[in-house]
Amino acid sequence: MRRSSFQMYIVWLMFLLGHQFNFAQSHTSQETTITNPKVWIDELLDYYNKGMQEKVVQYADSILESTTPLNEKDSLNTARIYHIVGKAQFEQFANYKSIETLHIARSYAENVAGNDTVLSGIYYYLHINFGVQSKTFETLKYGEKALYILENTMNPNYDLLLKLYGRMAVYSATAGSFNKSRNYLKKGKQFLQDLPDHIELPNPRLSYEIKLLYRKMLIAFVSDKLNLDDKINNSDLINSVEFDKKKLDLIFNKDKDLLSNQSDDFNYDDANVYYYTLALNYYSLFKAGIEKTDYNLLHKEIDKAIELLHKKHHARHLYQFKNTKAVIFSKQGKYEEAMSLYDTIIANTNDNNNIRANFYISRALVAFQQKDVIKAQEDIYKALTVIHQGEEVLKKDYTNFNGGYRFNNVVTIHSLANRIKLLEYDFDNKESYYTSIFEVAFKQFTTTYKNQGLNKVTRDFFNSIVNELAAKNALTNSDLSQIENVQNFLAWKSFNQSRNIIQLPVVDSLEQIEFTIRKQLTRAKQTRDVKAIDSITRVLYNFEQLLKKNYPDISKSISGDFDIVNFQKNLKNDEIVLKYAFFKDEFALFQITKDSIFYELKPWLENEQQMLRQHLDNLKKPFSKMAYDNSLVSLLIPDKAHDFKNLIIIPDGVIYPLPFETLSHNNRFLIEDKTVRYSSHLRFVNGSSNIEYEKDLSLTIYAPEYTNTNQQIVTRSSESYLNGARSEAIRIAEIFNAESFLGKEATKNAFVNNRLKGDVLHLAMHATINKDDAVLSYFNFSDQEKLHIEELYGLKMDAKLAVLSACNTGVYKESKSSGPQSFQRAFTFAGVPATVASLWEVPDNSTKQIMERFYTHLSKGQTKSQSLQNAKLDYLNVHRGTKLGQPYYWAGFVVYGEDAPITAANSQVTLYIALAVILLVILTYFFLRTRSKKEN
Repeated sequence: MRRSSFQMYIVWLMFLLGHQFNFAQSHTSQETTITNPKVWIDELLDYYNKGMQEKVVQYADSILESTTPLNEKDSLNTARIYHIVGKAQFEQFANYKSIETLHIARSYAENVAGNDTVLSGIYYYLHINFGVQSKTFETLKYGEKALYILENTMNPNYDLLLKLYGRMAVYSATAGSFNKSRNYLKKGKQFLQDLPDHIELPNPRLSYEIKLLYRKMLIAFVSDKLNLDDKINNSDLINSVEFDKKKLDLIFNKDKDLLSNQSDDFNYDDANVYYYTLALNYYSLFKAGIEKTDYNLLHKEIDKAIELLHKKHHARHLYQFKNTKAVIFSKQGKYEEAMSLYDTIIANTNDNNNIRANFYISRALVAFQQKDVIKAQEDIYKALTVIHQGEEVLKKDYTNFNGGYRFNNVVTIHSLANRIKLLEYDFDNKESYYTSIFEVAFKQFTTTYKNQGLNKVTRDFFNSIVNELAAKNALTNSDLSQIENVQNFLAWKSFNQSRNIIQLPVVDSLEQIEFTIRKQLTRAKQTRDVKAIDSITRVLYNFEQLLKKNYPDISKSISGDFDIVNFQKNLKNDEIVLKYAFFKDEFALFQITKDSIFYELKPWLENEQQMLRQHLDNLKKPFSKMAYDNSLVSLLIPDKAHDFKNLIIIPDGVIYPLPFETLSHNNRFLIEDKTVRYSSHLRFVNGSSNIEYEKDLSLTIYAPEYTNTNQQIVTRSSESYLNGARSEAIRIAEIFNAESFLGKEATKNAFVNNRLKGDVLHLAMHATINKDDAVLSYFNFSDQEKLHIEELYGLKMDAKLAVLSACNTGVYKESKSSGPQSFQRAFTFAGVPATVASLWEVPDNSTKQIMERFYTHLSKGQTKSQSLQNAKLDYLNVHRGTKLGQPYYWAGFVVYGEDAPITAANSQVTLYIALAVILLVILTYFFLRTRSKKEN
């Protein structure tokens, strides 16, 4: 796309924003180029229903080439055509093409009146497309969008609505959201009961009850396997399943015609038989996992399912049902029968079929039960060979394993390793063998996470794998690089994009658009306007995709992998990095120096957790006297670290709010002996190599004016007058060349319009945390103007340092929409390589004193962490032994990110030194000249 086209798109985006995302008034003409929409769409549907999917695509192309939508009616018909094409591509297993086509359909349909039927269908097919790809997050996202439309439509597609209730129940369960899963089932059941008798459904009403009961069976099985259902104890779950099974049989047997529906033109979409057999399968699997089960009865149930199943249309399910029968044999101890059945299944599957890999693993587990370890290991090798995507033949020790892109294989391999680990007998090299399987699971995960996304389930699997490898001392330096890549993938994408966008030729227009979009998105989230959120999010998505297309260099920088070896090269001799990874009842502590990497596992039980909670509670109380206690520092700081002057902390989870400077060692605070700085990820420790510091450093300062109050201790989170913040701003402006926005001049617009001017941004103001949704937390500017975290993500900044002199700016809160959030993180994402942020509600007066000293030390050419350390020590030395000397007053601020000095030594000092040198040279000259004359 040429630049002119890109700028035209910018104009179009601004046009949309100006009209609040409604279809333009100038396009309401009744003129049309789609002359026979009904005829064309009917013909496309006819081809589709006859299974002529290639014809659908070809015919649609010929239609779309000769038409241009001119009004809303045209747009809706175009959306219908693209929707049918997307469905056809899905039937052809062209999932990526289908998704692309459906997004085009969506862009035509979403802002047009009367679009409910079309848009819900588009969302539904996006939902099932992502479901096939095992992308749980996207599957749930588009399912929710489709349900929202259908539930708020007067006459919805009842068939689609009930399908979605069942599907969403299943996908919510597999994602670990069992409360949501039960709610979807309850909605489906209630909807079916309340459905008026005069409504004609495409299928008999009974079939919906069978489908819902099938999905309840599936959810019961998943719930039991994953142990994620805390609300229902095992006996209640068993009783519920038995009740549903009796109801299922009763409903199914009412319709005698079902059993005769076995002809070659059998349509499984409308088949009660199909869902009944699936329900029998999951009922049998669920019951097989319960002690004292009547296994012979289960054989009868699964045999009935196999007999009823249409073999031609459902060969895949036939294998699943036979696998269930083999599982029942294994539970009975009839291993030979189970092995024979698996032999038959495997012989009838394709060589490179992923399903075949699963059956190899199932057969291996039976062999382990027979204590035939050699046979089990042979089958595991065969399974992993099928999954392996490398060009080389898979080695017997799996060291060259190269995983594919199916996240389901992570779950399968992880489960296999756990099963081997838990075997009640030992065999030669058992521990090293199952550890090698965990290593394979780790490699498989690192090839799938970019496509899968990181939700609770994927994070839990990843942490579990890392925990197992750490426990066996099996993590390599390369593994540590991969861990970093997984953990900061999204963060690095945003950070690199922000820094590069500063150099773009159309940066002002780009930033204005993105900021305006995100501003609209914030308003929509505040009012919980779901339709508006969806529409605006789509515009933002289109904008970002266009940016990628026109500026490919940005995309290249996003894909760069982290390399631990290069990272070590950039460390200094007196620096040690301490990276933490917390698991259920222990944590890994990685110790990285210029020439070594070491890690250890430490306990994280109730006693250790209580120590941390007590320390954090005392920190945040103004008059709590902190006693020196070496127990916490012994837990969190390894002995090796005491040999280093500079500590770099990469926190995780529960220790994010901990300032390590307040830990005590040998009856001294750690800050008295160590310089400490922090980073959310290893990648941000040394910042970007492209950062260049100006000789004439400039600051931009914002210190708003607030209503006066009479609080005992004024903090920077309340709506009180901040006398300290104003004094702080004035004093800092005397140290550095600064442009100050004080009082009523410190507006939100002033910040947005001037944020690129300073090398350092200093915000001395109130900040408020939103406990419900962290991205709605905000800075308070003058006149009650609020700048939200969500909006900050749309502002690209070029500052070298941001000092967030407000409350809780470094506190991480979980966001409903995008994971852990903080003000500090938002500035990092906006392109600022270093920040100073607070960990609690900091007091106004002591903050003023520390900030003044911080900038004084910065002006002397000290690093950021040294400057903050010395500023805190200056304060502590003045107030030591008094109530104001407690850590609450001085320890709240920490340095995140890159640590280089922001300026050379103070220019006046440099001038004095230069003059002294010149004077010394002159004196030396005259001395030597006088001496020379005397000698002559």
